[in-house]
Amino acid sequence: MPLGHNFRAEGGYLPATYRYADDQALTVKEVAAWLRICKNTVFALIRTGDIESFTVGRSRRILALDVRAYMEQRKESG
Repeated sequence: MPLGHNFRAEGGYLPATYRYADDQALTVKEVAAWLRICKNTVFALIRTGDIESFTVGRSRRILALDVRAYMEQRKESG
């Protein structure tokens, strides 16, 4: 993986400076790629209430703002 780049869930690369808009709804796969964890872990974080989510039809979506809130909470708790 090139330096300064992040893996994109759809299979390409995005510059490290790329940021999702706060109101952008992300798929579980995109959140997993962003946090570099597996999809099952994202579902576990949703189940425990650590990350807020909502459904669109049968699909789960997570706002980028909620992912950032989770990351900030993790940074503060150590």
